[in-house]
Amino acid sequence: MFFLVMSANNCLMTLATSLFATLGFGVLILNNGLFIFSTFFGASLVDWIDVKPTLVLCSFFHLGLFVFAIFAVIEDIGWLILLGGVLIGIASGPIWLGQGVYLARLTADKPTSVGKHNSIFWSVFAMGGIFGNAIGAFVFFESGDGVSSPNLVLKLFWVLLAISISGFISFILLKPPPKSQDEHTLSIGHRSLLIASAFTTKALLLWLPSRLLYGAWAAFVSATLPTLMEVRYVAWAFVMFYALQLPASYFVGKGVERKSSHFLVWVYLVILTLSILLVPLGVQLHPLKSPQNVTFTDYNITKAAPQHYYAFDFREFFTSMPYLLLLSAGLFGAGDMWIN
Repeated sequence: MFFLVMSANNCLMTLATSLFATLGFGVLILNNGLFIFSTFFGASLVDWIDVKPTLVLCSFFHLGLFVFAIFAVIEDIGWLILLGGVLIGIASGPIWLGQGVYLARLTADKPTSVGKHNSIFWSVFAMGGIFGNAIGAFVFFESGDGVSSPNLVLKLFWVLLAISISGFISFILLKPPPKSQDEHTLSIGHRSLLIASAFTTKALLLWLPSRLLYGAWAAFVSATLPTLMEVRYVAWAFVMFYALQLPASYFVGKGVERKSSHFLVWVYLVILTLSILLVPLGVQLHPLKSPQNVTFTDYNITKAAPQHYYAFDFREFFTSMPYLLLLSAGLFGAGDMWIN
């Protein structure tokens, strides 16, 4: 279920700033900003309507992202994609909290298998990221010079909508584990007080700097890094991101069971440092070609948009690939798994 919904979502979010320019940054800001807000009511929503209805409702909201994206291209009204960002942001908190409750119920009577179940889930999630971004990479194979046309973008969005609909249907068919007797229902106010009190604990204050560093670099990788390369390589960068999450998820599962959290944080900091250092090197070795990526908003798809046909040059494609930038994204993907 998460494989389908998140693979489609990850692909569009990966390409947001490359295809929508400034509006793409707006989508990411709305998504993450509303994610913070939605976590406060998300747990109460799960308590109120339970796990399955929460997952079904939130996956339905995810469909709205692709519907608005398609209309933004067809009607040449770019700001419609911002409405999709709003829907995704509202749904993000409850769907991830619902995922956490679902896994907790699966392991309620098998506490020693928590690491194993989390490793399996994040491995499947990473494969979904590879799958979704591989679709984006395949679609943009058709743009031989790295320029994205409206027809290519629209074709990709229709495919992603179909995948998201499949995920929505799979959540409807889901049979979740029964509710544990140890679960307690708390009001939104009580939960908010517990969250606020957590910020005064020594453990969180020691953890906070690494989380702030993570957040800053996550924003750079998801929003700015794609603008440093041609659009035909952006999806490849995030294929690498999720590909390195697969082995990381295995080692994290082992680390949770055998090592302390301090060890995991130090490994994460080393990985993150390497990811950061690779970016300036990658920009120097693989400068963005001129002209830069042409987004679909430079055309009006309802008019006669220029079409380009190329004999695909595999040698040129792979010799021009910004390998260090792709590796930077991949290392951050591995670090993302370690820290989360």
